[in-house]
Amino acid sequence: MPWGGAVALACDSPRIVGRVALSGAGITRLRVPAPLLAATVPWLLRPSVARSTALLRRMAAPGQGELPGHLSSWMCLVARHCRTSLAPPPLPSRLLEQRRTVPTLVVAGRFDPFLPPRALGPAARRRLGAEFQVIEGAGHLLLDEAPVEVSAVVEEFCAALED
Repeated sequence: MPWGGAVALACDSPRIVGRVALSGAGITRLRVPAPLLAATVPWLLRPSVARSTALLRRMAAPGQGELPGHLSSWMCLVARHCRTSLAPPPLPSRLLEQRRTVPTLVVAGRFDPFLPPRALGPAARRRLGAEFQVIEGAGHLLLDEAPVEVSAVVEEFCAALED
């Protein structure tokens, strides 16, 4: 499940001129703090919308208020029908080294509990040679918490590739 960033980084298509990884799994080891694990276990064992909501609240930035209802429904479906990898290990260094030739932007929410910026930023620069941006006021759910900010950062990155 948390392999989105790792899948994008593993792709070596010659048509890719730039990569954007939001909360880039695969770059460094994911953290699973105890409160997040405490919300994850019930969600996995007996999925429900309420348990999905509790887990999503742990992924989101503090003070986000109500999360969109469709997220809780979606996470409930995921828990019922998919197998999670929980905290996958980082991709091999040799693979990430090969990807350094393609400009890459890694974006994280300031409050991402899995990939906190203080851990992800240095790893993204060191292991991938990537640019790194932090979205203030967001957690792990970047596209739902800060869609306008994410769009602006990605647009700026893409415009720089065209220059």
